[in-house]
Amino acid sequence: RTGAHGEAVAVLTDAMRLHPRDEELLYTLGTVLERSGATAEAIARMRELLEVNPRNAAAMNFIGYTLADRTTRYAEALQLIDRARVAEPDNPAIIDSYGWVLYRQGKYQQAAELLAQSAAQAPDNGEIQFHLGMANYMMGRSEDARAALEKAVASPGDFGAKDEAKSWLALLSQAGNLSIPDL
Repeated sequence: RTGAHGEAVAVLTDAMRLHPRDEELLYTLGTVLERSGATAEAIARMRELLEVNPRNAAAMNFIGYTLADRTTRYAEALQLIDRARVAEPDNPAIIDSYGWVLYRQGKYQQAAELLAQSAAQAPDNGEIQFHLGMANYMMGRSEDARAALEKAVASPGDFGAKDEAKSWLALLSQAGNLSIPDL
């Protein structure tokens, strides 16, 4: 939380030597690695976690979301997130991840439906609101996009795309109407 990712990785790595199959340590190490920019290593830790517990929905969701957000390995991402959805069908983070993969594939209508469901369950989650805003934008729903992006920007805490949400919100505010970009 303090941004001292290198120190956190060192402490967690030392702890892993004592408890190599500890699910919480593996998950925490993976998330810290991802925040520090070591995406491939973060995914590797999450895959280790799935070897320890093949039903760990958080690890499946983490890998699937990361693959969809950082690569174009959408089929693998959907497969993992689908497994997570079976384990935790009402988890708004998992529903969001599935919707975000669909968004990345250009399936905006399906994405918007899932993201709206996720946002209704987690209205204060800025990242989910950002995803919903982007899906609405791509569907030509400027007012819905603006509303979701306003919630994203006003959400407590920080998320990776908060600055991007601010930029899109400013663009929508300046434009006054929606203009879908050429893709």
